[in-house]
Parts: sequence; C-alpha cells; structure tokens
Amino acid sequence: MNISLLRNSLVLAALCVVASSSAVDSSLKSAGQKCVSLVFDDSYEAAHREADALIKKSPKSPAGYFLKAAVYHHQMKDLGSTTFATPFYAICDQGAKFGEASTSEWDRFFGAATLGIRGAYERSQNRLVTSLKLGWRAIDVFRPLKDQGNIDALYGVAVYDYWVGANAKALFWMENVKDERPRALTDLIKVSQNGVFTSRVVLYDLLEMYADEKKYAKVQATAETILSKHPSNTVALEYQFWSLVKQSKFSEAKVSLEKRSAALSARNAPKARFQKLESDKKMISGK
Repeated sequence: MNISLLRNSLVLAALCVVASSSAVDSSLKSAGQKCVSLVFDDSYEAAHREADALIKKSPKSPAGYFLKAAVYHHQMKDLGSTTFATPFYAICDQGAKFGEASTSEWDRFFGAATLGIRGAYERSQNRLVTSLKLGWRAIDVFRPLKDQGNIDALYGVAVYDYWVGANAKALFWMENVKDERPRALTDLIKVSQNGVFTSRVVLYDLLEMYADEKKYAKVQATAETILSKHPSNTVALEYQFWSLVKQSKFSEAKVSLEKRSAALSARNAPKARFQKLESDKKMISGK
C-alpha cells in the first residue's frame, strides 16, 4: 500500500469546513475560511487563535475542535514530529464526542471530520488498522451528506474513494473495493469549482493525485494556482519544483527552489523542511 499518499489524502480529506443547502453560521464560515487560509500561509499560531475563538464562542460545537485538531496535524507534519500529540488527541476526543451526540447535520459532519483527522494522524504513525477504522466511521457520515447534494461533503468521499482505488490490490480483503479514480477525480474538479471552503483545500489533493499519476504538467498548473493566492506556500513550492524537474525545466526549477528557500527562511521554518530543501538542491546541482 502507498502509505504516504493514502495518509496525506486522509489528512487533506479532513481539513475542510463544509457548506450545503443548510444554512451555515456566518462566524463559523468566517473562522473556517480564515483557518484554511492561515494554514496555507503556514501561519499555525494564528490559525490556532481562530479555532480557539470559535471553541470559546460555541464550546459544545465540534467545529472549533475539528479546526484546532486540523491545525495541530498540519503543524506536526511541518515540524516532522509528534510534539503536539497529547493535546491533539484530547481535542479529537472532544470534537468526536460532541458530533456523535448531536442530531445536527453540521455537528455530525464536524464530528466525522475530526475522526478523519485522527485517522490521518494514526496512519502517519503506521497504526494502519486504527486509521482505517476511523476513516470508515467518518465516511459513513460523509456519504449521506454527499447524497443530499452537499458539494463539500463530496470532497471527503471522493478523496477517500480515489486513494482506496489507487490501493485496491493491497485492500483486497475489504468488501466492494473498486478502482473509481477517474470518477473521483471528476468529482474533485467539481469541488474545486463549486466548493465553498473545500475549493482551496482540494488543490492539495489534486497535487498528490496528479503526481501519483505522473501528470507533471497538471501538478505544475495546480501548484501555480495555489501560489497565485499564497506565494509563500511551501507545499506548493515543493510540488512545483518536483514537477518542473520531471519535465526537465531545470532553470525554472532553480527559480522555484530559490523562492522556497526564501519562504522557509522568512518564517524560520523547522529543520526538517530545510533538510528537504538541501536534498533538492543536491538533486538539481549541475543541471
């Protein structure tokens, strides 16, 4: 099984705040959009403040707990460590509890999204069975919402279906496993065009999927779409660099590398990110 890709897809399937035909509280919408934007700008502490404010305002809603858990998860990925594992687990427990106890469509969604975040973290720690169990519980909530026409819930379902399809041979022991990647990609493109909050988040997923399918020009185009709004986004800069190298566009790749170096230095990024940068510099030296 391609553990890294499936893990990251589940991380990105959870990092969304949905909108559907049901009304969404304006403060929730604002906080969700701001958290996503701040994570894309690698501004984790500011994103935490937005989530904390939402928890303070609505302490029994799973939405704020989900957002904070998502920020923690991405922050730990950035650090390359499990530094925040203890508070992460505590926040996930609260969000899942409030979601499962509620009959509200949105509370149930955010509770399921919190399960998805925790499942992604478990997979990053190679606890694969635990991760799959959490993912199944989340999808059981997402699918009915998708069937009701919720475009953002479609995001979570399509991401899950894509990576299950990509790993169909390894998951032969699961019932009704099908490779539905073309359909899932079509759905994700719809999300990128019509999603309220997930239209931005889905671009991360498309980066990984196009990379997995070796569609390097599409990886480049998707990375540049992100960079048009978040020019210092180091995830997009890494994918941009990689896609340019794969297309033998070495002069452009060097420019991308310089931009990433500046972005990492500007925010005093974790050591792990600079180690990847140095590795990429060595890879392209002499080109």
